[in-house]
Amino acid sequence: MIMRFQKNDKIYNWQVKNGHVMCTVLNGKSWVMNPTVQKLLDMGYEQLPDPEPQPTPDPEPYVPTIEELVEGKLRERYSINQEFEVQRKRETEPQAFQEYYDYVEWCISWANEQEHREEQESES
Repeated sequence: MIMRFQKNDKIYNWQVKNGHVMCTVLNGKSWVMNPTVQKLLDMGYEQLPDPEPQPTPDPEPYVPTIEELVEGKLRERYSINQEFEVQRKRETEPQAFQEYYDYVEWCISWANEQEHREEQESES
């Protein structure tokens, strides 16, 4: 475990194992020692609390594109296979196709009213 100590306005982060300081660097020179934490305190070192962990910011919520909103709403009523079937039967079942088409248009209008992000155009 790493513990923090301070002496003469200098902060030290030392590895402590079983209550003993394992090794450290002091004034740019290696200084190996094995005192107890209590001995360090007796030598005038002040134990510092662990630094407060910085809260990680909440990730920004995902904002879908209009296309994602429309597709999600379409899938509430039509599977991809059902969509293909309605489109294939456009000429033979115009009423079913018109219902599908009206629903697609409604989904697009609905999606435009929702919070959405603009799709980034790819540079080719």
